[in-house]
Amino acid sequence: MLKMRAMNIRYEIGTRTLLDIDELRIHEGERIGLVGKNGQGKTLLLHYLFGCLDKDPQVEWHATYGWMKQTNEEDSGSHRLSGGEKTLSKLESVFSQGHSLLFLDEPTNNLDWSHIESLEERLIQFEGAYLIVSHDRTLLNRSCNKIWELEQGKIKEYSGDYDFYEKQKIWSGNRNMINTNNISKRRRG
Repeated sequence: MLKMRAMNIRYEIGTRTLLDIDELRIHEGERIGLVGKNGQGKTLLLHYLFGCLDKDPQVEWHATYGWMKQTNEEDSGSHRLSGGEKTLSKLESVFSQGHSLLFLDEPTNNLDWSHIESLEERLIQFEGAYLIVSHDRTLLNRSCNKIWELEQGKIKEYSGDYDFYEKQKIWSGNRNMINTNNISKRRRG
């Protein structure tokens, strides 16, 4: 069952295209890890989907959803809490609202190992779908069944956990290298 569909995701600053995605879909049971190098636009994509930018997003919502922003974003009323306490408070809030679709932006920031393990367990037991922006490979391995890689404004989708994503990238890179070598050999021969 479809939980979310977003179309024509485009965002530019000056001449730089940050997002150029035709369509994204999240279905029931999908546990998506959104990965990419720093500055590729992972958090920007979430802001776009939720209408926080100067563009009107074309998003169809077929589920109730919750969004946990990064702890460094607006933390009104929590100036006396540590970074870990802020993260835990935001996680508790988003999980307790009963949504069937969650968006978590860097949910392990400022957490110690025991709280990260508790989060992993909570995600494994969660019955809805979710998208996690994270650089935490262990979290992505334990809790995701699909990886979206954001690079140069485009999303490339990989089935499986983070380790399988890395293997697919290596295999794809080797295959491209083999194809390039075969083309070079044919030209010489």
